[in-house]
Amino acid sequence: MSTTLAQLRNWLRSSNAGFDTGPLAPSERARYYTCYEAARKRLDGAMQLGAASKSVPALLLFREGFVMLGNARRIAQGAQPGDDGAETLESFIESMEADLRAKASLLRGDLATIFGQSTAVDALDDRERRARVAELSSLAEELLRRMSPRTPQQRRKWRAIRNAGVALTMLVSLAVALSPLFEPENVALHKRTTSSSIALGTSPSAAVDGHAHEERFGFQSDTEPSPWLRIDLGRPYDITRVRIFGRHDCCFDQSVPMGFEISDDGKSFNLVAQKTDAFDQIDPWEINLDSVRARYVRVRRLEKGLLVLAEVQAFGNAAP
Repeated sequence: MSTTLAQLRNWLRSSNAGFDTGPLAPSERARYYTCYEAARKRLDGAMQLGAASKSVPALLLFREGFVMLGNARRIAQGAQPGDDGAETLESFIESMEADLRAKASLLRGDLATIFGQSTAVDALDDRERRARVAELSSLAEELLRRMSPRTPQQRRKWRAIRNAGVALTMLVSLAVALSPLFEPENVALHKRTTSSSIALGTSPSAAVDGHAHEERFGFQSDTEPSPWLRIDLGRPYDITRVRIFGRHDCCFDQSVPMGFEISDDGKSFNLVAQKTDAFDQIDPWEINLDSVRARYVRVRRLEKGLLVLAEVQAFGNAAP
């Protein structure tokens, strides 16, 4: 019980992540969005290139992405975006909280010295480049989460969550205590998982590890025609409800259109539900089913792109 409450409190605190663009003037807010989205696209691309062992273009994209984030920070502070990449980056690092400055040491060091000298990246050996990609990926994910612009709707949502925090904690405590009496078992928990691909050091098994509200996404695929995650439930179950949690930080429509599929043999799957609008960790995709029988379940993006998931839960009872 205490573990569940601690996880909830941590989740409530993490729900305040992101940058509140409300105080900005409309023109500044639009410029902030533009810089942030440009940075996100470059940093996401850099992380994907790094996962594919393409460290040279990854480092060059990281450099551009962090400068874009630095300019977003300048806009938030009422300053003009900078033209000097190194100066913008240095100013950005100085504005970071203490826990991020250590992570940003690579930015202040190697990358900050090679603006206008792209060949300096090639001078690093492969091991050094891979190490820098790994560290910069960690920093990029954290900064994108903290600087993700909140829309008015999201601000109202965060405010409601904060105001209802104590009551929600009590309700969840009660729900956890009573859930065995009213809710079927999460039959996907800790079951064997496979996927079409894996990216950014994630794991298919992290999508069924029980940590739906941690500040991370558990699984990410490569960009491919129709990425999927498959769960072997171990035996047939009559499934009545499914919850699918997306990422917490940004890009909430990144994995749609999405399908939920079932199978008896793990090879031939039937599509039983589709999702076309955005979802996240706070508002997961909830699927209510009329007791469908399956041993295997699969979450699949229905077009080319990434599949990013925090957690997949399937509730049901063992089939006779």
